[in-house]
Amino acid sequence: MQSPPESLSIKLPSGLTLAGLRWGASHRPLVLALHGWLDNAATFNELAPLLSDFQILAIDFAGHGLSDHRPYGVSYHIWDNITDVVGLMNEIGCSACHVLGHSMGAIVAMLLAVTFPERVQSIALIDGLWPLTNKPEEGPTQLRKALMRQIQHHQRRMPFYTSFDEALAARQRNTPLSLTAVHHIVERGLQKLPAGWQWRNDLRLTLPSPVRLTEEQADAFVQQLDKPSHLFLASHGLWQQFPYLQEKMSTLNTITVTEVLGHHHFHLEVEGAVILAPLLRAFWHHYSEPNAYCTQ
Repeated sequence: MQSPPESLSIKLPSGLTLAGLRWGASHRPLVLALHGWLDNAATFNELAPLLSDFQILAIDFAGHGLSDHRPYGVSYHIWDNITDVVGLMNEIGCSACHVLGHSMGAIVAMLLAVTFPERVQSIALIDGLWPLTNKPEEGPTQLRKALMRQIQHHQRRMPFYTSFDEALAARQRNTPLSLTAVHHIVERGLQKLPAGWQWRNDLRLTLPSPVRLTEEQADAFVQQLDKPSHLFLASHGLWQQFPYLQEKMSTLNTITVTEVLGHHHFHLEVEGAVILAPLLRAFWHHYSEPNAYCTQ
C-alpha cells in the first residue's frame, strides 16, 4: 500500500503561500509537478505514487486548491506563475529540477524552461505546449472583452452546491474523467461552508486574458527551448480542437512526442498513469544531474 503524500505549505517572498503535496523521499531527484487550469495538485494522485524513485512535489497554483488567492485588484496572468515557481524553488533550496506539467502547467513549464533554463533539468509535458495566441489585429477586441468582464466581475458569484456529490456531478459534466478520477480534483478543490459546498478556486481565474502572445511570439518561445523535452500527447485530447496546433506538431524537431491513448486528463486515470509512469522514469533517469539539490 502506498503512503499518502505529505501536505506542504510554502510562503513565498511575495507573501503568497502556496500549498502542495509531496510524494517520495527528499533525497530523491526532485520533480516539480504543475497542474492545469482550475485543477490542483491532486491531479497527480494516480501518477505520483508510481514514481517512487523520484521526489514529486505538486503545487497548487495561486488561486487554485489550497493556495492563497492573489490580492484584491490583482489579475491572474500565466507568466506570474513562473515568478511563483522560481520563488518556491528558492525557498526550498532547489537549484534546478525536472518539471512535469499538464495543460496550463505544461505551458508554464515550457515558459519557465526558456526564461530560466538554468533552473530546469528537463520538462515533461502532458497534453500542452503552446500558449493561447491572438493575431495582432485581434488585440483591441481581446482587450475590450477582458476589461468588460473585469468591470462586470463584482456581479458574479461562485455557485453553491447542496452536497459534495452534486459538485462532483457538476465537475464531471465538463470533462470525460471517470468518477474516481474527478473525485481527486473535487475533493481538494471544494470547501464546506454554512450555505453549502463551494469551489475554493478564485473566480477571477475565469476572466479572459487582456493580452495574449501572438502566434509568432509563442513560436519563438518553443523554438528557443533547448532543455530535454518530452511531450505526451493525448490521443483524444484538446489538440483536436485546434487544427493549427496539429500542423505545428510537424515542425517540432527538438521535442520528443509520444502519443498516449486517452483524453486530456489521461494521467489522472489509473490506466493512463500506468502507461505514463515508466516513460517518465526512463526520461528523467536519463537526464538527472547529480548536482541538482533540494534542501527542504
